[in-house]
Amino acid sequence: MALLQYMFPLSSTFLNERDQDNSRKSYFKWDLTAGLKEIEASDCSKLVIIGPDTADKTSLVFQAAVSAASIGQNVTHICTHPIKRLPAPIHGMPLPEPSIMKNVDFLYLEESSELISWFANVHIMSELPDLIIVEDVLTYASHLNDNLLEKSLARLCATMVDAAAWIASHNGSGQCCMILTAPSRAMALSHVMSQFSFKVAEYLGKNNYFHLSLSHFF
Repeated sequence: MALLQYMFPLSSTFLNERDQDNSRKSYFKWDLTAGLKEIEASDCSKLVIIGPDTADKTSLVFQAAVSAASIGQNVTHICTHPIKRLPAPIHGMPLPEPSIMKNVDFLYLEESSELISWFANVHIMSELPDLIIVEDVLTYASHLNDNLLEKSLARLCATMVDAAAWIASHNGSGQCCMILTAPSRAMALSHVMSQFSFKVAEYLGKNNYFHLSLSHFF
């Protein structure tokens, strides 16, 4: 299952129609949509969003959680600390209604040992997720060994991917997608995550004209 449909309104009139005057803004909208749809057609069941701390990556992954939950999927959203307030929804996407949010399980795991333990115990869970979101994965990896971050990240990715594969074979839907977030410095480690079939997207923040760098998908 592709994941960008959960973050962006690919069917939005804004993205799919050119303005009558064929303005530069109109061409930008059309070209962006074409790029997103090309990615959407590819296998993108594991995605990592990399960007600066100032970029609100939480808004994107929270929207993904809401969108997946809105069609009845079970979502587990893992982060190191509680979300203080709900991020603003993305225009044209499902809203976090109470009836939808009942399908989202928020877990606050401060230490990497807690995260690894959660993934190691998926086989005893009564309800299995269809989508797992892990925010700030590099922080968890640094807890294992900050001096050998590449090795720690690889170990963490292996643990998560193995667990997701087991979940996909037992949750009834036949799929368990994953979205990770990471700070900008994780771009130097993108080759590690790519080894585990994670697609890498660079998010530049809401104050930048181009929000996602699409080059890492191809």
